[in-house]
Amino acid sequence: KAVGCKWVYKKKRDAAGNIKRWKARLVAKGYSQVEGLDFTETFAPVAKFTSIRILLSLAAANNWECHHMDVKTAFLNGDLEEEIFMEQPEGFVKPGEEHLVCKLHKTIYGLKQSPRAWNKKLNDELKKQGFSRCEADHSVYFKRDNKGLVFLLVYVDDIIIVADSTAAMGACKEALSMTFTMTDLGETNHFLGMEVHRDRDAGLIFLNQRSYINSMLERYGMGDCAPVRIPLSVGAKLPPTTTEEKSFHHEYQSMVGSLMYLMVATRPDLAYAVGAVSQFAAGPSAEHLDAVKRILRYVRGTTHYQLTLGGDAATLQLEAWSDADWAANNIDRKSISGYCFKLGVGAVSWKSKKQTSVALSSTEAEYMALTQATKEAIWIRFLLTELGVFNDAAIRIKVDNQSCVALARNPEFHARTKHIDIQYHFIREKVEDNSVHLEFCPTDQMVADVFTKALPREKHVWCTNEMGVRSTV
Repeated sequence: KAVGCKWVYKKKRDAAGNIKRWKARLVAKGYSQVEGLDFTETFAPVAKFTSIRILLSLAAANNWECHHMDVKTAFLNGDLEEEIFMEQPEGFVKPGEEHLVCKLHKTIYGLKQSPRAWNKKLNDELKKQGFSRCEADHSVYFKRDNKGLVFLLVYVDDIIIVADSTAAMGACKEALSMTFTMTDLGETNHFLGMEVHRDRDAGLIFLNQRSYINSMLERYGMGDCAPVRIPLSVGAKLPPTTTEEKSFHHEYQSMVGSLMYLMVATRPDLAYAVGAVSQFAAGPSAEHLDAVKRILRYVRGTTHYQLTLGGDAATLQLEAWSDADWAANNIDRKSISGYCFKLGVGAVSWKSKKQTSVALSSTEAEYMALTQATKEAIWIRFLLTELGVFNDAAIRIKVDNQSCVALARNPEFHARTKHIDIQYHFIREKVEDNSVHLEFCPTDQMVADVFTKALPREKHVWCTNEMGVRSTV
């Protein structure tokens, strides 16, 4: 059966939100495709936000060139492995032959397999140009030749190029332009809804989402709301849903999703609050909606916040904090884990997450949180090693629980905690092979505290600043 198609119209905006051009694109109705007949594999990788922040941090600290290119109509480059027929497009139906269909020779937007086919095509071409693909993140590539060192970060059809010389940058752009139809956007200033600003003298790059925030607030009728100073009131514990409100179910999910993208990209200070309200997306109450609106009020008051990346290349190092709030969830008594990784002056990775099982003690809760932080440390270490920019020093992870640190170092503690045996062996192994080094950190200096609970304003602001999220005002 032939796949249908339709025209999709879109307004293309610049970093400030102004309309640059109007676009019309023909897309296939991929939802009508049959798996196993019209397509098989569909997965295609996109760059992790952690990888994006790490590359920008390295570019800023080392004063490397950082440019942005866009592949025009990227999905039209993919090679089809299946035989696909499509209905004639509206406005281009051949008179007298309306019953005929089109046979596709290349992928087209809307087909299930298009993202994967495009990614395979790009990967094959980059390998021909001498690039190696990172095993840690399949959307990051690197190459070193007589022109210099080049890194590529791919997010569908957007490519960030980081190079240690203008010659290497120019050669990379020329090679890409000879293979695909490219738009050279120059120095990176707008990427995935983030505004990118740079201070070369200070070795810093600043990320903010002002335009995204303003449009989000307008969309939910919160453009003129009264700001608050913290996302959730101190010690806030959201109750279980007693009376589910269907009237704002969709709006609630939309609000939480919009906040989640902001948090994932540039705003670690929102992580705990967004995680707390996302638990009730399947059936929110009026009280939960009020909590989401409070977060939006906080966002309005901190629209000018930006994430600072980079620092001094000579002293650039990776450090981390791990924390847990034992039995924090008042519904199921599961603990909240949180971690934060800084490379230079700004956070490059963070997470706030409810643990999957009930911890029997604060030490056990901290140890479960430390397990997640250690796994992230190993992944970041792997990525940096592949990129050739990491020494063999252990990654320092700071913990504010003495027993947790002792448990990782002293086998005598093992008999008391057999039920967390796997985590125990994993962390001890990574401590012993010098992958990570655990340090005790007083609670008042615990940056990851902001990921485990709603903090008083002073501590919330301190943690936010320590992560490199600061006001531009």
